[in-house]
Amino acid sequence: MNIVVFAASDLEYNTVKETLTNWKTNNYYEKMLAGEGYLGENLVELFCTKMGPKNATESSFKALEKSKGKIVLIIGLAGGLSLNSHQNDLVIYNDCYFLEENQSDQINKINCDKKLTNFLSSSLQSQNINILQGYGITLSKVVCQAQEKLLLSKKYNALAVDMESYQILKAAKEKQLPATVLRVISDDAKGDLPDLNATMNKNGDVNNLKVIWQFAKHPILAARFLVNLNKSISRLKTLLPKILGGNFQELF
Repeated sequence: MNIVVFAASDLEYNTVKETLTNWKTNNYYEKMLAGEGYLGENLVELFCTKMGPKNATESSFKALEKSKGKIVLIIGLAGGLSLNSHQNDLVIYNDCYFLEENQSDQINKINCDKKLTNFLSSSLQSQNINILQGYGITLSKVVCQAQEKLLLSKKYNALAVDMESYQILKAAKEKQLPATVLRVISDDAKGDLPDLNATMNKNGDVNNLKVIWQFAKHPILAARFLVNLNKSISRLKTLLPKILGGNFQELF
């Protein structure tokens, strides 16, 4: 089975890449990380969108123009919104909201493919992997304050938040490809983060000097963030063979 996987950051992209065998880099577009490799009998086409809704829109449409994939998986990390979602939990989205910046009254919603989502849910649970399944939210910013996370959870009954899923799901839907989202919670709703938004420009690019400055201003929050980030990436790494090694032919 040919699977398309989208990851937002270089870190998430490289985590998936390290799981694959017979890796080959694909130079489809300038400045877009892309390649393919195998997990078992499944061919995985991997693309890095970069962070944020704008990058996700542009990269996913370009990638799916080139891809020969039959299904689309959005894989990576997310922020936890609910007190029921804890650090290192695996969340599978049923649906995803997109909240426009500075337009709180404008709410968009898209469904994940039900058959694909339920297949993955059943497959993972049969391997004794605990999952949370529910709503996700895509925003154009990192939600850094615990209070804001809890408010979003209460208003939308959502488990997790990210910056790219809605746009990729929309691109897949236009290509009539089944798609769903699987993300590991890297920061839960119980604590604040350093102001990560202050470290990024409008294009979603991270300025390393600004990262150092923000971490220096909030050393305890920064330390906790980095520890949790490493734990979540390790957790994702252990889950990837179980996610990508499934017999997806059963869906067709």
